[in-house]
Amino acid sequence: MTGRLREGLLRLAAFVTRRTRADDGDVAEELRFHRDMLEADLRRRGLDAAEARRQAALALGPPAQTIERYADQRSLPLLESFLQDARYAVRTFRRAPAFTLAALLTLAIGIGGTTAIFSVVNAVLLRPLPYPSGDRLVVFTEGGRGTTTGWATFADIRDRSRVFDRLSAVRSWQPTLVTTEAERLSGMRVSADYFTLLGAQPALGRTFRPDEDHPERYRVIVLSDALWRRRFNAEPGVIGQRIAMNDQSFEIIGVMPPGFTDLVAGQFHQPAEIWAALGYDASLSYACRTCRHIRMVGRLRPGVTLAQASDDVSGLLAALQREYPTQYAGETQTPVPLADALSAGTREPLLVLMAAVAFVLLIACANVANL
Repeated sequence: MTGRLREGLLRLAAFVTRRTRADDGDVAEELRFHRDMLEADLRRRGLDAAEARRQAALALGPPAQTIERYADQRSLPLLESFLQDARYAVRTFRRAPAFTLAALLTLAIGIGGTTAIFSVVNAVLLRPLPYPSGDRLVVFTEGGRGTTTGWATFADIRDRSRVFDRLSAVRSWQPTLVTTEAERLSGMRVSADYFTLLGAQPALGRTFRPDEDHPERYRVIVLSDALWRRRFNAEPGVIGQRIAMNDQSFEIIGVMPPGFTDLVAGQFHQPAEIWAALGYDASLSYACRTCRHIRMVGRLRPGVTLAQASDDVSGLLAALQREYPTQYAGETQTPVPLADALSAGTREPLLVLMAAVAFVLLIACANVANL
């Protein structure tokens, strides 16, 4: 056992057993013994009784200070001081209940308001995204606002860019589920690697395979945990079941876990409770470069900065506009962190509100001090 650990344990034991101030009499007796022994030694050396007593007192120091130092060495003085102050405060509060009530109410208002606002700030601005390496997730904006692009543009950026681990396309989807009763659902059509991009794993079944991101094979769906429980009674056997939506048959291939939240869907559309493969048909007319109705979400490669990604995308768009000069009208795509996109429009008001309630807490503390 190290010396520091032993000393700490002895201090704690002395504090718990209250043998710090209670044995002051024993310490004083021991101190008198040492003083007497020192006086006797000094007299043997030839000093008279008065001078020997004076020299012994100087050597040992004032009795009260010596006892205090001894007690401090055998206890936890900071904790003892805190307990003494706490006992004094309790006695004061009991003598003045009106003051106690006023102080408690003042502090409760200040602390309560600050805590409530900080909880919001923490959830919106400080807490990391609930995805692995969520700081590398980006969405695309144009002029500071979320924007869309054409399928052909997305495909070219995905295939030519070297700054993204993955780049997925998403679009809103509101199918009508027909089981015992019809219900309009809020969903998304997504690239096959969308859940891999987010780093999300299903609780049941699987997510999309690359071959299912095809116009003829996209009718496979993944359910949210809430939809699975609400409409399918949380049946594990739902995997492989076929259901009718929009007069088409879809196969259920997976169920996401309860804690999964699709923040990308919440940013662009409405919170999603069902996902299907995108299955985009690039041969149709709506796949043109000017038909901007899909959104992009990407994951940066490790070590790639946001500025590098922005320069890369800008360069690719400039090259595409030179290749297809009649099919673009000054389109821009700027990658921004998903976390920043989610807090856009709320960051500054929340920070101002946080500063305001912190000032209220300071006023509350000042009022209590004045009381």
